[in-house]
Amino acid sequence: MLLRFVLFFLALLGIFTSGSLFFRSPYFRNRTLSIFIIVFSFQVLNFLYGTSEIVYLYPQFVGLYFFPSGFLFGPLFYLHLLSFQKRESFKWKDLTHFIPALIMIFLTRDIYQMEDGIARMELVANQFLSRFLIYNYAIVVHVILYAGMSFLKSRKFIGGLQHSERLYIIGISAIYVISGITLGLYVEYANSWRDFSPYYLMVSVCFLIIGFLLYTNPKFLSDLSKKYLSSNLNRDEMQSIVSKMDHLFEDEKIYLLRNLTLSQVAEKLDIPSYKISQTLSTLSASNFNDYVNKHRVKYAKGLLKSPDFQHFKIEAIAIDSGFNNKVTFYKAFAGVYQMTPSAFRKRHS
Repeated sequence: MLLRFVLFFLALLGIFTSGSLFFRSPYFRNRTLSIFIIVFSFQVLNFLYGTSEIVYLYPQFVGLYFFPSGFLFGPLFYLHLLSFQKRESFKWKDLTHFIPALIMIFLTRDIYQMEDGIARMELVANQFLSRFLIYNYAIVVHVILYAGMSFLKSRKFIGGLQHSERLYIIGISAIYVISGITLGLYVEYANSWRDFSPYYLMVSVCFLIIGFLLYTNPKFLSDLSKKYLSSNLNRDEMQSIVSKMDHLFEDEKIYLLRNLTLSQVAEKLDIPSYKISQTLSTLSASNFNDYVNKHRVKYAKGLLKSPDFQHFKIEAIAIDSGFNNKVTFYKAFAGVYQMTPSAFRKRHS
């Protein structure tokens, strides 16, 4: 009983937070998240209603919300991630993502046409295994499908985002995927709808925390980035940092240390780590590992072309160039020269 009161409170809090978040800030990412939260909050209320004695007193709402709303979460999550790709508003083509929800309304039109709530309850009970359980599976598949679509889409632009935004996308994607898998397990193994309480509690808490952070500070992500990379560096200072790093790497070949870290370079140059991170991100849209691997690959190229190292195995070349293993070396080398180290050696032998 206590858990149900907590869920009721969280649902009301979700409605309040989502409404405030939607109208308080014009950011597309905040509004897509606010719609997601309010849809889920109403689904929690629908769950509490459908698994309580109230449903027998007021049965007229049975079955009118759950199935169509289940097909809204995937599109809303997908659009929320797209907002990080400089999306500022909804587009007409976004409506195509909501076609499955309309199809579900069409498939359950007999429920909407029934005015007698008790008869509707009997219909759902009698056809649950043969019909409505299939709809539940379809919702799970739909949620997981959009998780895959979101992953493939975000891979194309996540590398160009700020550190805090990348962390946010990874975190919220993990919450979404875990929620989808958990939903699938409950659909498969739960004895009744009442057993879904822990699932609704988990998802409510996670997305409410995110919504609350964005509500209290609409610029939460950008402020987090500024906090992470706050240095007020101008371009001349950044050019100076790059020049010092280039000299250090070229003269001392510090990149040959296999476990080289940003803090080691920062200490060597007497420059704070966050200034180096900001410089690399701003001037070359790369991170510290990319910078180090670029020098290691350049060094490895010389070894691969040298007659003195033709008898060395590729793995030995990788280790001598500062890489920890052959896999990382192959990936970094192919990223620079669009071919494998073996193919490069064969071409220049």
